[in-house]
Amino acid sequence: MEECEALCNRLGIMAQGQFLCVGKLNDLRTKFGTGYAVQIKIADENEIENIKHNLQTNLSGIEFDGSIY
Repeated sequence: MEECEALCNRLGIMAQGQFLCVGKLNDLRTKFGTGYAVQIKIADENEIENIKHNLQTNLSGIEFDGSIY
């Protein structure tokens, strides 16, 4: 992304061979840059609450969707 910022004034994002959006970098960031989705796999289910607590302590604004597989 840093290379795009330095070299381009417009950006296109593709997924599975189709354009999802095209526009100025700042416009795309404003519209789509609201956060990240992270999936964490945990071997020991007994550690889930401890890990959630650590993440909430260290990452302000984190939200959990409640999915546990």
